[in-house]
Amino acid sequence: MPNGHSHDAAPAGNKLTIERLEESLERLGYAFVEDDDTPNVLRARFDHYPFTFAVAGEHSHILVVRGRWDELLSVQQKLEATRLCNHWNMERMWPKVYVRRENDSALGMYGELVFDYYYGVSDEAIDRAITCALSTTVAFFSSLSSQVSDQDEADA
Repeated sequence: MPNGHSHDAAPAGNKLTIERLEESLERLGYAFVEDDDTPNVLRARFDHYPFTFAVAGEHSHILVVRGRWDELLSVQQKLEATRLCNHWNMERMWPKVYVRRENDSALGMYGELVFDYYYGVSDEAIDRAITCALSTTVAFFSSLSSQVSDQDEADA
């Protein structure tokens, strides 16, 4: 057994569940809705940005918090969008950011944090994960807003 870790998953009371995620969001004072199509996903808006909170993984032990910038870029801006994401990822630990094609003509910019709670998680740790994910992702989006507007002004 490497590093002395047991291969047993978290005790039932410490497991990450969608119910515990809902409780955490309520404790933090955040409004959210359940996803009608996906039972392990919650949706919310923070500073007008859409976010999803998902419980994922084979053992439902992974918390994924993903936000999307509220503006779409044209596919012609892919190189610049990728450059902005790469710069952020090189300079900062959180969140992981990326650009994704939304349709034939538009790109979305995303921020994402993933937390592995295979061995269990406290309520406080879930709260901290959500707070960290939201604050760092919104900081990325704020940074994007100023950089894209600066670029637009430079092009004018």
